[in-house]
Amino acid sequence: LTYSAPGAGNTGTVTNTYAAPAWLRFDWQDGDGVHDDNPFATAIFGRYRGNDRVIYWLEQ
Repeated sequence: LTYSAPGAGNTGTVTNTYAAPAWLRFDWQDGDGVHDDNPFATAIFGRYRGNDRVIYWLEQ
């Protein structure tokens, strides 16, 4: 997948969900204990990236 930034001063997110086979599904999203969710990823544009000296950064 290839994305382009939305331009100066604009922010936004795009969430992609992969329609995975049954063996790759897990309880990724809703926490209901049932392993039936497809994996997903979110691309975020226009937010501060953080410091390069941070080893691990988690945004929620």
